[in-house]
Amino acid sequence: MERPQPELTSAEATVRQVNVLLIDMEMGGWLYNLSPEAGASQDNWFELRETAEAVDAVGAASEAKVLLEIADIVERAPQSSSSTWEDFMAAADPTSRVAVLEKIMLKEIPTLYKKLEANTIRHFGCEKT
Repeated sequence: MERPQPELTSAEATVRQVNVLLIDMEMGGWLYNLSPEAGASQDNWFELRETAEAVDAVGAASEAKVLLEIADIVERAPQSSSSTWEDFMAAADPTSRVAVLEKIMLKEIPTLYKKLEANTIRHFGCEKT
Protein backbone atom coordinates (compact mmCIF):
# COMPACT_ATOMS: atom_id res chain seq x y z
CA MET A 1 0.00 0.00 0.00
CA GLU A 2 1.30 3.45 -0.89
CA ARG A 3 2.27 5.79 1.92
CA PRO A 4 0.24 9.01 1.98
CA GLN A 5 2.06 11.77 0.12
CA PRO A 6 2.60 14.05 3.17
CA GLU A 7 4.85 11.34 4.69
CA LEU A 8 7.16 11.25 1.68
CA THR A 9 10.59 12.79 1.91
CA SER A 10 11.44 15.52 -0.57
CA ALA A 11 13.46 13.08 -2.69
CA GLU A 12 10.63 10.52 -2.61
CA ALA A 13 8.07 13.15 -3.58
CA THR A 14 10.24 14.21 -6.53
CA VAL A 15 10.53 10.63 -7.78
CA ARG A 16 6.80 10.08 -7.34
CA GLN A 17 5.89 13.29 -9.13
CA VAL A 18 8.09 12.58 -12.16
CA ASN A 19 6.88 8.98 -12.29
CA VAL A 20 3.24 10.09 -12.25
CA LEU A 21 3.99 12.57 -15.04
CA LEU A 22 5.60 9.85 -17.15
CA ILE A 23 2.69 7.46 -16.64
CA ASP A 24 0.17 10.21 -17.44
CA MET A 25 2.13 11.17 -20.56
CA GLU A 26 2.06 7.58 -21.76
CA MET A 27 -1.62 7.13 -20.95
CA GLY A 28 -2.75 10.57 -22.17
CA GLY A 29 -4.36 13.44 -20.36
CA TRP A 30 -1.24 14.51 -18.48
CA LEU A 31 -1.82 18.24 -18.93
CA TYR A 32 -5.46 17.97 -17.91
CA ASN A 33 -4.40 16.02 -14.83
CA LEU A 34 -2.07 18.88 -13.83
CA SER A 35 -4.67 21.60 -14.41
CA PRO A 36 -6.27 23.56 -11.57
CA GLU A 37 -9.50 22.20 -10.14
CA ALA A 38 -12.72 23.01 -11.99
CA GLY A 39 -13.95 26.44 -11.03
CA ALA A 40 -10.53 27.55 -9.77
CA SER A 41 -8.62 30.40 -11.31
CA GLN A 42 -6.66 29.29 -14.35
CA ASP A 43 -3.90 31.86 -13.83
CA ASN A 44 -1.79 29.68 -11.52
CA TRP A 45 -0.99 26.17 -12.65
CA PHE A 46 0.81 25.33 -9.43
CA GLU A 47 0.90 21.55 -9.98
CA LEU A 48 2.37 21.92 -13.47
CA ARG A 49 5.05 24.32 -12.19
CA GLU A 50 5.78 22.02 -9.24
CA THR A 51 6.11 19.09 -11.64
CA ALA A 52 8.54 21.13 -13.76
CA GLU A 53 10.64 21.67 -10.61
CA ALA A 54 10.64 17.92 -9.97
CA VAL A 55 11.64 17.20 -13.57
CA ASP A 56 14.49 19.69 -13.23
CA ALA A 57 15.53 18.08 -9.93
CA VAL A 58 16.08 14.72 -11.64
CA GLY A 59 18.40 16.37 -14.14
CA ALA A 60 16.04 17.06 -17.02
CA ALA A 61 16.42 20.85 -17.23
CA SER A 62 15.43 21.21 -20.88
CA GLU A 63 12.26 19.17 -20.34
CA ALA A 64 11.44 21.28 -17.27
CA LYS A 65 11.74 24.41 -19.42
CA VAL A 66 9.24 22.96 -21.88
CA LEU A 67 6.78 22.34 -19.03
CA LEU A 68 7.26 25.91 -17.81
CA GLU A 69 6.64 27.23 -21.31
CA ILE A 70 3.38 25.28 -21.38
CA ALA A 71 2.47 26.76 -17.98
CA ASP A 72 3.15 30.26 -19.28
CA ILE A 73 0.75 29.65 -22.17
CA VAL A 74 -2.14 28.13 -20.22
CA GLU A 75 -1.88 30.64 -17.37
CA ARG A 76 -2.55 33.47 -19.82
CA ALA A 77 -5.90 32.00 -20.83
CA PRO A 78 -8.77 34.47 -20.66
CA GLN A 79 -11.06 33.79 -17.73
CA SER A 80 -14.21 32.25 -19.13
CA SER A 81 -16.89 29.77 -18.34
CA SER A 82 -15.60 27.25 -20.89
CA SER A 83 -17.24 23.98 -20.08
CA THR A 84 -14.89 21.67 -21.95
CA TRP A 85 -11.16 21.07 -22.02
CA GLU A 86 -11.14 21.67 -25.78
CA ASP A 87 -12.82 25.07 -25.32
CA PHE A 88 -10.30 26.02 -22.66
CA MET A 89 -7.32 24.98 -24.79
CA ALA A 90 -8.68 26.80 -27.85
CA ALA A 91 -8.95 30.00 -25.80
CA ALA A 92 -5.63 29.52 -24.00
CA ASP A 93 -3.61 28.49 -27.03
CA PRO A 94 -5.15 29.65 -30.31
CA THR A 95 -1.87 29.00 -32.19
CA SER A 96 -1.62 25.38 -30.91
CA ARG A 97 1.86 25.94 -29.47
CA VAL A 98 1.07 23.56 -26.59
CA ALA A 99 0.52 20.69 -29.03
CA VAL A 100 4.01 21.28 -30.46
CA LEU A 101 5.50 21.37 -26.96
CA GLU A 102 3.61 18.21 -25.99
CA LYS A 103 5.18 16.40 -28.95
CA ILE A 104 8.60 17.47 -27.72
CA MET A 105 7.80 16.11 -24.26
CA LEU A 106 6.47 12.82 -25.63
CA LYS A 107 9.71 12.28 -27.56
CA GLU A 108 11.62 12.77 -24.32
CA ILE A 109 9.83 10.03 -22.35
CA PRO A 110 12.74 7.54 -22.68
CA THR A 111 15.23 10.23 -21.64
CA LEU A 112 13.09 11.19 -18.66
CA TYR A 113 12.88 7.55 -17.54
CA LYS A 114 16.68 7.26 -17.73
CA LYS A 115 17.19 10.47 -15.76
CA LEU A 116 14.60 9.41 -13.19
CA GLU A 117 16.32 6.05 -12.80
CA ALA A 118 19.74 7.68 -12.36
CA ASN A 119 18.30 10.12 -9.82
CA THR A 120 16.64 7.29 -7.89
CA ILE A 121 19.86 5.27 -7.78
CA ARG A 122 21.82 8.35 -6.68
CA HIS A 123 19.41 9.38 -3.90
CA PHE A 124 18.39 6.00 -2.57
CA GLY A 125 21.53 3.93 -3.05
CA CYS A 126 19.71 1.47 -5.26
CA GLU A 127 21.67 -0.81 -7.50
CA LYS A 128 20.55 -1.57 -11.02
CA THR A 129 20.33 -5.34 -11.53
